[in-house]
Amino acid sequence: MAEGLLNHLYGSKFEAYSAGTKPSIVNPYAIKALAQKSVVFTY
Repeated sequence: MAEGLLNHLYGSKFEAYSAGTKPSIVNPYAIKALAQKSVVFTY
């Protein structure tokens, strides 16, 4: 979620990347929570 929020709010100044060591599926609840704040998260 932090990656999506940073890219959404400050994408013109920063580019966040996932720090996870084992990429996996994105939690659907995280996507739903971001959508409620009008954040479009692509993965």
